[in-house]
Amino acid sequence: YLVLRKRRLGKYYGLSVAVVSLVFCGVVYMMGTGTRFTTAFSTYATVLDLSGQKAEETTYLNIRTPDARKFTARLEPEYEVRALTRSSRYDQVPEAEFAAGRTPSVSFFYGAEETAVQSADNRAFEPRLFRLDREIAVDEDRGIVSSLEIFDGKISGTIENRFPFPLEDAAVFLYGQVLPLGDLEAGEIREIREEELLIWPAGLSYLAAGEMIEQADSQQASEGDVIRAVERTNFYTHFLNQTYSLYRPETRLLAFGPAGGLREEGSELGQSDGMVLYTAVLDAAYERDGLVYACGQRIEPVFTSAGGMTYGSGMMIYGEEPVTAEYSLGGDLEIETVSFLPVSECFLEDSRYSYIKQFSGEAEFYNRMTEEWDAVDLWQRDFTKEALSDYLTPEGTLLVKYISGESDTAGISQVLPLVMVTGRER
Repeated sequence: YLVLRKRRLGKYYGLSVAVVSLVFCGVVYMMGTGTRFTTAFSTYATVLDLSGQKAEETTYLNIRTPDARKFTARLEPEYEVRALTRSSRYDQVPEAEFAAGRTPSVSFFYGAEETAVQSADNRAFEPRLFRLDREIAVDEDRGIVSSLEIFDGKISGTIENRFPFPLEDAAVFLYGQVLPLGDLEAGEIREIREEELLIWPAGLSYLAAGEMIEQADSQQASEGDVIRAVERTNFYTHFLNQTYSLYRPETRLLAFGPAGGLREEGSELGQSDGMVLYTAVLDAAYERDGLVYACGQRIEPVFTSAGGMTYGSGMMIYGEEPVTAEYSLGGDLEIETVSFLPVSECFLEDSRYSYIKQFSGEAEFYNRMTEEWDAVDLWQRDFTKEALSDYLTPEGTLLVKYISGESDTAGISQVLPLVMVTGRER
């Protein structure tokens, strides 16, 4: 304005403002071209289970559009597709009523060469969620091959990655026990020799997931690496929740790998980004010299307390009141040793969960002979059948009282040890 006024061109002020505004609008538009969505885009999370004769794939797919346009996603014909309409846990809106004769907003088309998902009546960036399931034939030269022995808290054997690509953030999981492997390179045969298993608090899967995923340093790593680490941790947590919320008698490999790891053809989903969790039940033996190594929490412990609380599949107590746990160790074994394995400290070091601590109180066993409670030291870890003769019932039941104490327990949850048993089959 001052320049035009000085040159006596003030009559062009309105026009010049309009021109300058248009120029800057054009500059801003051009600068944002590389980051602007112009077509439908999708994100996905896939679990690829290699445990059976065929791989079982489960994919959760989220397709969105930058505006109200229609979209069509073309998938391989063997997919079984289901629309996910709402979350019964988080969504408070009433369930939609599906009236006869109403034009659907999502349609499925099944053909010999493809399965198509078509969506209309969209809103900008509104999620359209789907679950895709299928079975995939696996070539004999691909997959995970293992031969493991697990006994007395240690693991030995080999794991072979027969894929032509690396598997990242790999780990061997049992209920309450885990061995981190890091990355398995393409074709690598990892030899494991009497390595100690870490004890993770079953039921608190987020503690285990955070330790298994290599976390990116937020000060040095790129924003993309930090986001990817968080996504993998959350996906790991979800899978562990689904798999180990209750006891399962299996040893399983978890690792991240690329999409299209079993075959090369892909679906037409526009711009797409996601992750694939590879998993497989491993071939493992739990016997040595006639002795069987088994989890003492195959049946979830029964807890009783006057005021304390328990959660996390029976591995967590909260409050100052004593808590009594009834462990059913199994009538199928002649028990030789009962072991109380404390949760590994690495799972309790995250400052975000400073309210979760190792159990540091006192413990007592119920004496069937005297009908009294006897103090014991759980830190000795192993209790032989001779030491347990007055406490263990013929059916393999053991009563343990956990006394958290009254000093530094306010607002603190304490993780209990994992109970394992060694014995001979009856």
